[in-house]
Amino acid sequence: MDSLPYITGTVKVYLGDDVRLSGVSSISGGRIFPEPEFRVGNRSFIGSGCVFSVAKSITVGDDVLIAGGCSISDYSGHPLDPEKRIAGVQVDPEDVRPVRIENKAWLGRGATLLPGVTIGEGAVVGAAAVVTKDVPPGCICVGNPGRLLSRTVYETKHKHMVENI
Repeated sequence: MDSLPYITGTVKVYLGDDVRLSGVSSISGGRIFPEPEFRVGNRSFIGSGCVFSVAKSITVGDDVLIAGGCSISDYSGHPLDPEKRIAGVQVDPEDVRPVRIENKAWLGRGATLLPGVTIGEGAVVGAAAVVTKDVPPGCICVGNPGRLLSRTVYETKHKHMVENI
C-alpha cells in the first residue's frame, strides 16, 4: 500500500492476499443498504485515483489490474427525479445493481463501470471506456459508450487480420 484509501460511510472493505493499492483511491459507502461491501481478491492491483461508490456490492476477483483514475459504482448516487434530488432522497433500492470484475480482468486508465456491469474473466476494458453492459470473458471493450471488439484477448491482432482478408 502506497497510502491508505480514503474511506467514507459504513462500507466494509475486504482485501485478499498480496493486493497492491497504488497512490490514494476512495471507497465510499452509500446509505441505501446496511453494510455495503467492497471485496478485492488475491494479487489484484488498484491504481491511484480510483473511485469506488458502493451501495450494496462491488467485487473484484483475483489477479485483476485496475489502472489509475477508474470509476466504479453500483448505483447512480442520486435519483433521476429532480424533486427527489433536490429533497436529498436516496436512490431506490431496486436501482442499486452490484458490479463484478472477474479474475484476470484488466481495466485501462480512466475506465468507468456503471451499475450492474460484470466484467468477465480475462476481459480487457480500454482506457477511458464507459461500460454500460456486461463484457463477456476474454472480450475487449473500448469507447464511450463501450463496445466490444470483434477479436478477443486470446487472438493475436495479426491472426485476426489474416482471417478477415
